[in-house]
Amino acid sequence: MKVIIIGAGGFAIELYGYIMEKRARGNAIEVVGFCAKGDNGQTLKKYALSHLYLGDYENTEFDSDLSFLIAIGQPRIRKNIYETFKALGRKTPNFISHGCRVNESALDMRGGNIFCPGSGGYFYKIGECNLFNLYTSLGHDAEIGDFNVLSSYCDITGHCKIGSLNFFGSSASMLPSASIGDNNKISAGSVVYKGCKNNTIMHGNPARSMGFVE
Repeated sequence: MKVIIIGAGGFAIELYGYIMEKRARGNAIEVVGFCAKGDNGQTLKKYALSHLYLGDYENTEFDSDLSFLIAIGQPRIRKNIYETFKALGRKTPNFISHGCRVNESALDMRGGNIFCPGSGGYFYKIGECNLFNLYTSLGHDAEIGDFNVLSSYCDITGHCKIGSLNFFGSSASMLPSASIGDNNKISAGSVVYKGCKNNTIMHGNPARSMGFVE
C-alpha cells in the first residue's frame, strides 16, 4: 500500500515513524510523502524529511492507487478532509500500528481510524476517522462515533458512549457507563463520572462543566 500522510506537524512525524516500524516488520507499506495546507514543510526539515513534502493537498494531483492517512489532531479539520476525500473517491483506510489490540469487527468496515502503538481493546464499536493516540484504552461495549481525537493514555472504560467531534486531552478518562455527546473538550487528566451533552468543556476529577465550546 502506498500512502500519503495528510499533515506535516509533530503527529505526522510520529505517524511516519509508526509506518516505518510496520514496514521494518515486513508490512508492504510505503510513504509517498506528506501534504499539508498552508505549510512549507518546516517541521519536516528538522527530521530530514523535507524531500517528502509534496505541497498543499488541495492543489495536488494524486494517482488513483494512493491511500491517505489524516495526521491532524483537530476533530473538525479531520472531518472536513475525510469527507472531502471520500466524496472524491480517495482511499482513506484504517491504520493500526504495531502493538495495538484491535478486533477488526469493531471497525465495521469504516475507514480513516488511526490506532497508535499500545492503543485499542476488544469488543467495542467505533465509527469513522477517529484518532487514538499512544496507549489509549477502549473498554468492552464502548461505543464511539466519528472524528474523535483521544490523546495519549486516555482510558475509556466499559459501556461508555462517545458521540462525534470530541477532543480528549492526555490521560483523560471516562468511568463505566459514562456518556458524552458531540463537540466536547475533556481536559487533560480529567475524569468523567457521568458525562455531558454537547459543546461542553469538562475539567477536573470529577469533571465539571467549565464553559462551552464555540
